[in-house]
Amino acid sequence: MARENHIFTVVPKMEVESQVDWRLPVFEAGRYLVAFDGAALLLLELWEKTKEARAM
Repeated sequence: MARENHIFTVVPKMEVESQVDWRLPVFEAGRYLVAFDGAALLLLELWEKTKEARAM
């Protein structure tokens, strides 16, 4: 049985929680949100866009 590669993302919950939709499978871990595979890529993109908007 072959193993597939997986990714995960951990981001600060306070910074992205207003943008996270209920359909995105994320898990709360204290002050953070954790997502796996495709949801991890979407969560990372939300967090990076939030950081860019704050820097302007």
